[in-house]
Amino acid sequence: MGFGRRLLEETIQYIYQFNGRDIILQVRQENSAAIQLYESLGFSRLGAMRHWETTTSRLRPQPTENKISWPVRKLKNREWQHAYALDKDSINPDLTWPLPTARQKYNRGLFSKIDNFINAQNDETWVVEKLDSCDWGTNLAGLVNLKSEWRRPLRIELRVHPKAQGRIEHILLNMGLDRLKNWRSGTIRMTHPADDEIVNGLLSGSNFTKREILLVMQLVLN
Repeated sequence: MGFGRRLLEETIQYIYQFNGRDIILQVRQENSAAIQLYESLGFSRLGAMRHWETTTSRLRPQPTENKISWPVRKLKNREWQHAYALDKDSINPDLTWPLPTARQKYNRGLFSKIDNFINAQNDETWVVEKLDSCDWGTNLAGLVNLKSEWRRPLRIELRVHPKAQGRIEHILLNMGLDRLKNWRSGTIRMTHPADDEIVNGLLSGSNFTKREILLVMQLVLN
């Protein structure tokens, strides 16, 4: 038995003894030996996240002609629960490493504004409302979340409801990238599900560079 396997088995047993419900880890997709080890111990694949990177000076906006225009606006404070519901519907919470999206993530009240001021941070969310009257569990079709921190890369996240996929990604991405360029120059990073071919194409067209793909794996402890 290899040392790595034995160490992992001991770790699993330790977590089980303390009533852990499951174990979630990330591994580089090209690390086939590690993936085989995890699968032999009962881990299953939840999905994969690709890291993308570019700079504000290299950005190339995507054309929007001949596409239906959906109005984009800033998220209202009272809508934070709708944004959270959309986040959960559009991506498996276990893929948002290292922790699932916090319920208060989009709740930008007074304390959030004070924290941003103290830590020289800036964040905002722009949304597209759904156009039909069907019940989606939220009044939002998609959102783009932006974050700037002192001496750290700019961050952008894209969330689109499954029923709106293929229709609004280009609108939200263009809006988000324009906003980041207005904030400051520097590196922009984005992490997104690796199997989303629509967003993959948009990011490549916007002059983002593909970085590593991380596979997310889970072991459910009975």
